[in-house]
Amino acid sequence: MCLNETKYFQLQSLAQVCWEDLIKNFAPVGGPGHIVSIDETAVGKLPRFSNAAARKTVPQWVFGGVDHATG
Repeated sequence: MCLNETKYFQLQSLAQVCWEDLIKNFAPVGGPGHIVSIDETAVGKLPRFSNAAARKTVPQWVFGGVDHATG
C-alpha cells in the first residue's frame, strides 16, 4: 500500500467513525417555537495550473444548523 492509499484509508476510517457517531447520537435541530439558522457552503480545491480550467472539480457540500435556544 503506498502512502496515498494509506491516507485515503485513514480518511475513510475517520469518516466511518464520524458517521457512526452521528447516527448513534442523533439529535434533531429545532422544534416548535425554536428559531433555527441554517447555512451551506461548497468546499473544493482550485486548479493550480493555467490549463486546469478545462478540468472540472467537484465541490463537497457542507450543511449546518444551529438552534438559537440551545446554542
